This record gives sequence, C-alpha cells and structure tokens, in this order.
Amino acid sequence: PLPEQKKIAEILSGIGRQSTLYQQKIDAVISEKKALLNSLFRTPFEGNALLQELCEEDICYGVLQYNEAGEATIPVIQIRNLEPLNLTNTKMIPLSLDQKYSRSRVIANDLLVSVKGSVGKIAVIPKGFSGNISRDIARVRTRTSVVLPHFLKHWFASDPGCDALSRIEVGTTRAELSIGKMRTLRISYPSLEKQEEICRIANSLDETLSSLSKQVEKYDLLKQAIGSDLLSGRKRVTI
Repeated sequence: PLPEQKKIAEILSGIGRQSTLYQQKIDAVISEKKALLNSLFRTPFEGNALLQELCEEDICYGVLQYNEAGEATIPVIQIRNLEPLNLTNTKMIPLSLDQKYSRSRVIANDLLVSVKGSVGKIAVIPKGFSGNISRDIARVRTRTSVVLPHFLKHWFASDPGCDALSRIEVGTTRAELSIGKMRTLRISYPSLEKQEEICRIANSLDETLSSLSKQVEKYDLLKQAIGSDLLSGRKRVTI
C-alpha cells in the first residue's frame, strides 16, 4: 500500500540522514587534521637525518610469494589491512615461509608504508601483534630514542610528507615507491617531548575519526537491516 511505502521511505531516509551527518563530521575532522599537520610540519625542526639513519634495522619489503605448503599460522599484513589498520582479517602463511622472510617480521611500534599500487598508506603496529608483511609494504623500525613511529606516521600524512613520497615514486603503469630512495628521505624532527605533544594531538583526532566512522557504519548497517525487513514484508510499519 502507498501509505506504508511512504512510511518505509521516511524511516530509511531518517536513518540515512543520521549517517550523512556523521560523515559530514568526519569530513570536518579530516580537514581539521590536515590543516593542523600542515601547520606543524611547515617549518623545519632542529633535528635532521636520513630516514635510514633513524632506523634500528634496514627498511625492507615483505613476503614475495605465498605458495609454501604447510599449516598457515602466521599473519601477513597486506595493503588492504592499512588505513584504518585492521588486523582481524589478515592472510595467513606457514611458519616455514615466515622463517624465510624473517627480516621483514613486524612487532609493536613498527611503521608500515604501502609501496605498490595504493602507495603511501601508513600504519603503526600496536602492542600484542607479531607477524609479517607482504611485498607491497615496507617496514620502518625507528630508533624510538630519537624519533617516534607515530610522529613519522603523521609527517607522512602531511603535505610535506606526501610530497616527499611522490618524489620517490617510480613506475609508469603501476605506482611504486623505491625503498632505496625511501632510505635517503631527509627527515626533520624535534625533541621527543615535542614529538609526543604532536602525537597526542594528532592521535586524538584519529580516535575521533575512528569513533565517527563506527557511527556511520552502525547507521549504514541499520538502514540495510531495517530496509531488508520492511521491504520484504517480514516486518510491517504502523500507519
């Protein structure tokens, strides 16, 4: 009946408006964060070094092939797991293959940078995770007594950081970042105290974005579920 159809449309439209409002808030926070990062990183800091000089180990790629036989028990982070970092649906590989690529194993506070295809996606490994990375990702293990991984993460997300990555991009058919050139990126950094202050502010905005994104996801799933029930007739609306 037409009145029932109109009521269904009103209900779904109302849920959609809530999702849109949260998405608008997300866009506003993204703009705020971008402006903040650009203002923070516009002026060089007192510290200055090549990226590799700021690392405990060589910046490296991850696992090249997955065709090793055996029980898959070791998680491998791929580009699809980055931004936002999602470690619940990683690809799994056998221990024997992980041992062959032991140099690219990741631990807490390792910085990850996507270097093929969707280049420039950044994430920092949280506490409690251990595993490996794919060939499309570079691992950057910083000397945390000098530079914090989250500081570098936010620098890479700023215009100066994005510009630096674009300058080391190679390939014409598929974007790729040269790890050799990445090692020679010149990084300007402040004292650890200043880095921690920058990270606190930027991380707070990231937490806000995560919370808002969950709200958008909630309303989108709600709209899908209610829409399915109402349009199929499994549930009826009261006119």
